[in-house]
Amino acid sequence: MRDDAKLSHKVKAQIRHFAEGVCVGLTRAVSRAISEVLFGLCKGGDVKLTCIGRCLKEKTSLKKIVERISRNLSRKDFSRRLNRRLVEGSASRVEADTLLVMDESDIQKRYARSMEHLGRVRDGSEGKIGQGYSCVDIVATEVDGNDVIPLWGQLYSVRSGTCGGENAEVTWAIRDVSERLSGRGVWVMDRGFDRGRLIKELLRLKQRFIVRLRGRRHLMRRLRKVSASELRVPMRFAAEVTKVKNGRKRRKRVEFGQAMVRLPFSDERFRLVKVRFKGSMGAMLLLTNVQIEPTIEGLLWVVKAYLARWRVEESIRQVKQSYNLEDVRLRSYNGLRNMTALVTACANFVACHVGLRTKLQILARKLLDASQRVGNIIKNFKYYALTDGLKAILQSSSAPWRERKPPPSPQLPILFPASRGLSQI
Repeated sequence: MRDDAKLSHKVKAQIRHFAEGVCVGLTRAVSRAISEVLFGLCKGGDVKLTCIGRCLKEKTSLKKIVERISRNLSRKDFSRRLNRRLVEGSASRVEADTLLVMDESDIQKRYARSMEHLGRVRDGSEGKIGQGYSCVDIVATEVDGNDVIPLWGQLYSVRSGTCGGENAEVTWAIRDVSERLSGRGVWVMDRGFDRGRLIKELLRLKQRFIVRLRGRRHLMRRLRKVSASELRVPMRFAAEVTKVKNGRKRRKRVEFGQAMVRLPFSDERFRLVKVRFKGSMGAMLLLTNVQIEPTIEGLLWVVKAYLARWRVEESIRQVKQSYNLEDVRLRSYNGLRNMTALVTACANFVACHVGLRTKLQILARKLLDASQRVGNIIKNFKYYALTDGLKAILQSSSAPWRERKPPPSPQLPILFPASRGLSQI
């Protein structure tokens, strides 16, 4: 057996092991469909069912394979259960100060006509309103690290009768993740998540958070209600931090300071950190309940934690590009939600089970070599290379996904006498 074939066999074994873990409690037919989709995504890098079906290398006609997978994905919505299993499987890698970065993304379906509950969503890339679906994404990362673990990926449409709206979807995600992580982690969220309902839910769950405020958000300062942009905060500290824009890292000098405030609906005291980049007229306003010292080190940790938000944006971009997510072609709403969760599961498999497990470091190194990246381009975000390497290794083998059972041996079995009978001879 050649080296590529051996490596492909090891990767298949890891995919089967991962699929068994996320399929707990599901029917046999659905479990089979999940394992086939995960393998097809790893090998083909495309969410279209025809591409997944071709990757399986089965003798059954492609039409029947696509119909079977589509039927099992569309019959029942198991996306939330699948996301919960991803969080439970990754919980051991989440420490007390691990960042849980939440963001919203979109799947644009400009030319779709028959997809169920197709709605109007904002295109984050072009800043325009188009038709498609919204998604809630959560990843885990560290302040000074480069590793990213996708934990949650949930598609939703406000036109669905089962959807309670954007606030409800975000609240459910926060509840499910915080419950399975036993309260560990620090939530990091951008503007738009500073809504009172979401902050109240975080406080009720006793979660720590860092959220960027919009300028018109009202705060209480010395028994007086003021908007966040009008609040005067002394900028006593300065430092250099790494800022990412359009995928490029640059060192920037920032000034920052802090003030203690309250929210109109809470008696708890919060720390407002004001950040201004050198040469910029505007400032970022970060509200946090993380207990830190009011020193340059403590406040700088808050600034760096928020700037780590670029990793969730890069993770969303990588998933869309590596698995062609916006080309998903399932008509049923259940199928769309399940496929989005499966793409997140595939990204979690690459990041957590291949990229981070100590026992698989040699396998990860071979996958990075197979991706044929030039120079040190994979240093800061290696998941493009890992995904491409996984695809190259699996495509090098022509073996089907389902292992054929060996034919029965024509030789008659040899029956040995029992041990008691031997002692009597």
